[in-house]
Amino acid sequence: MNDKYDIDFGRYLEYREDSPSGLVWKERSSKEFKLWRSYLSWNRRFSGTTAGSISINPHGYKSWRIRLNGITYICSRIIYLIMIGPIPDGYEVDHEDVNSLNNKIENLRLATTSQNNLNKNHYASNDLKSKGVWRVGNKFRSAISINGVKRNLGNFDTLELAEQAYTNASISYHGEYSPLK
Repeated sequence: MNDKYDIDFGRYLEYREDSPSGLVWKERSSKEFKLWRSYLSWNRRFSGTTAGSISINPHGYKSWRIRLNGITYICSRIIYLIMIGPIPDGYEVDHEDVNSLNNKIENLRLATTSQNNLNKNHYASNDLKSKGVWRVGNKFRSAISINGVKRNLGNFDTLELAEQAYTNASISYHGEYSPLK
């Protein structure tokens, strides 16, 4: 796990399912502030409130992020650390329902990067709004990547048939990490 996440988040944050980010700020000790006035002001303003804000990366991926001690962290990782424990090397936190803003603990699971990449919706550039399907002339082609190798699933007369071929292959090859299960 990245050393950046090797701090006691439970000292500052609490998991709450009713918080939009999944986290709220805990009341902080006066020992953490140089001035009494700063201590009172911080706790009045932030203690018990939603921690974090929605961030959008250059690819359009949205996630809840938080700044703590000048460092930005991803809220889903913090929640996993607080509620379950360390994230082993080679793993990341995946949102099972594909909604990167849903940080409820039952929606978070460990996945390898490869597994996490399977659990995605269609590309934004896909005008059909259908993962693994595109138009070829007056037909629809469906294909799936398996261990980095693209496998053609066929050409179909209708979008629905091409989508069904992709859905069946995704569930068969990707199992629980298929976004279409």
